[in-house]
Amino acid sequence: TTHTHTHKQNIIINFSLSNHFPIIMASNMDEVTAATTPETPAAASTDKPPVTHTDEPPPARSAEARDVVCRHLPARLWQDEGYREAEDAWGHTTGKVVLAQYHEGADAVCVYQAFNPDIARYALEHQKFEGCPTYSMGRMTWIKPNFLWMMFRSAWGGKKNQNAVLAIWIKRDAFERYLSQAHTRGGKPEGGDNVRLQWDPDHYPSGLPNKKRRAVQLGLKNIRTFADGTDLVRIEDVSAFAHQQGKIAKHPKASDATLDHLRVARERVYHVEAKEARIALFGDQGPGHC
Repeated sequence: TTHTHTHKQNIIINFSLSNHFPIIMASNMDEVTAATTPETPAAASTDKPPVTHTDEPPPARSAEARDVVCRHLPARLWQDEGYREAEDAWGHTTGKVVLAQYHEGADAVCVYQAFNPDIARYALEHQKFEGCPTYSMGRMTWIKPNFLWMMFRSAWGGKKNQNAVLAIWIKRDAFERYLSQAHTRGGKPEGGDNVRLQWDPDHYPSGLPNKKRRAVQLGLKNIRTFADGTDLVRIEDVSAFAHQQGKIAKHPKASDATLDHLRVARERVYHVEAKEARIALFGDQGPGHC
């Protein structure tokens, strides 16, 4: 069911239930001012601002306007919600789906990567990856907008060299540029950049595959503006949150009732604005308003 309210710069929430129409999902966090810090698990929020929805995405923002807004952003952009709330928002979706968190104030989309502690510490301190001795821009690095897919891939931050889970906020125009350049077989756009698109089965918190829904990940290679921070708004640490919630999701006696206590990233429908990005994601068969 689509819910429409009267805020002129918000995003679409769930416009299709069909297997034939792919869906892009992201969270609108315009009014979020959570004060959790990167060093501690994000506390369960009790007073969430309402998410409002319209039929159009926010208009693109100039670099100058974004810089002004970013100086006044809250200390913490990333937000969580109960898994049951998340299920209500996107649990019924099928087909090709991109789950992500979108912050309107920052005009940015959140993606995830899991690293060893050395790379993560460098990225958090310098808010970029370039310059880290153990980070190679020439090696393909995979970013995942879907939180639960990242938790599956990293075992909730439990795998070796994937203990540190980072929430990386990418400027929306850069995110759409990556999508526009993406090729399923790793084509190289002008300049030698390489953005690879891959669809994989989505996963439940337990790690079991969701055979009805597919999640996207993007492989980036030689994308200097990603590595040097030009395309980024902020890098945040969600490792402690992942570890804490992983204890619930992976508990040997976990049951359906256990999920009532699980918290995940807050994610909603994201409207892909660039036509080239929609074609790269879904080909000519995708709906014009993905």
